[in-house]
Amino acid sequence: MDGPESLAESARNTVDPAWRLSEVEETVLLEVLVASLRRAKLVSTAAKKGDEETVISDLTRALNKGLPRLFIKYQTDENRISEVLLIPPLMNLDLYLEMRMMSAYAGLWDDVSKQFLSHSSQSVVTKSVAAIRHFMAASSLTNTNSTKILELEDEPGDTAV
Repeated sequence: MDGPESLAESARNTVDPAWRLSEVEETVLLEVLVASLRRAKLVSTAAKKGDEETVISDLTRALNKGLPRLFIKYQTDENRISEVLLIPPLMNLDLYLEMRMMSAYAGLWDDVSKQFLSHSSQSVVTKSVAAIRHFMAASSLTNTNSTKILELEDEPGDTAV
């Protein structure tokens, strides 16, 4: 295979059209994912303290690999990226440090910053800011947070319109 495009093209050609999701189905599935994550977090907060941390940590581990793919896939779709931006505040960011996945955390920062700088939609900007605020609240990740917020401040002002 020549690369990601060849793999993606191969997948498109081998998947039976009956199994492919329509645009509407894909949007609904993304909304269901976000609602399910919210529900899981809400239910876990009603449980014992140890159970809450376990559920949120399990969610974070599961999202570590999938979330960057969602950012890539939906970065140009304003409505869907708004849904994706609701996910980082549901995560236990301290787990990135515990799992020694600092480059993945920096990548998450970059993904959210890119959406903040490239979209003009109030919804996308608002949800990006909420995610960034959640990042900044993770005190164990202060070094990365400081670096990333400075990078964000140094971006040319004319890119966010």
